[in-house]
Amino acid sequence: GRLESEGLKPKTIHHYLNVLTSFLRFYDVPYQNALKKARKPKKAPVRVDRLPSVADLQKMVLASKSPRLSMLIQFLAQTGMRLSEALNMKVEYIDFENNVINVPGAVAKNGKPRQVPLISELKTALQNYLKKMGIEHGYIFPNEGDRERPWLVERVYDRYHALLKRLGLDQRDSIGYQTHLHTLRKWFKTQLEMANVNRLVIMSWMGHDAGVQAVYFMPSPNDLKKEIEKAEKALTIFGAKSTPLDRLSEEKIKALEEAVQFYENLIDYLLKKNPRLLKTLGLE
Repeated sequence: GRLESEGLKPKTIHHYLNVLTSFLRFYDVPYQNALKKARKPKKAPVRVDRLPSVADLQKMVLASKSPRLSMLIQFLAQTGMRLSEALNMKVEYIDFENNVINVPGAVAKNGKPRQVPLISELKTALQNYLKKMGIEHGYIFPNEGDRERPWLVERVYDRYHALLKRLGLDQRDSIGYQTHLHTLRKWFKTQLEMANVNRLVIMSWMGHDAGVQAVYFMPSPNDLKKEIEKAEKALTIFGAKSTPLDRLSEEKIKALEEAVQFYENLIDYLLKKNPRLLKTLGLE
């Protein structure tokens, strides 16, 4: 009861009890009777997440009336950052020349600096956004009334939830919205996993602790380049530049036209040389 009154969540209290009982069990201290008397809080209901589709992301980015919210949604999805990290990012941390986003230790949740690839689609969107908003330095997502401060989390949620309602993406469970902002981080990881990007590379980009595995994992620059190329395709929201759909369609149509022409010439040739064969095949 005391832990609950201090504001600790049920999940945290259960974790504390597990740690304590493991400690007592290790030192052969009897604890079962005392544990029976302890009043455990009910476990919190599990959130049922709804991962946004690419079409959902397109709607959210394009339909938002706020350029900041539109850019933030795309930024979160294509960098895998936590909301708190993204809101504290500054223009100075973006290396547009080398296509790298530097997340300082002071910004990262775990206190460890890391780098995230800046894919071309996000790079273009960021440059256009910064130019439109007149932001040359400081916070990428500044506060509305004071650009020296980051955008307030509460305001972000208000705008985002209003957008979900407007687009009909506001499905809820007993905890809250199923397509909450953290699902964008999950979309990032899911897309990379499906594209077979190395799991340790993904963990590094997301700021997850890979333990001793990360110490012994030392990919070459060429290996990292290959993983980034996979990520570029997997994280693209509005379509790849390299193979436009209309160009692909033109190439297919041209190939079909050439194939049809070939078979027409072949039938004409056979009609002259062996008309009985065409009649037998039912092609006359």
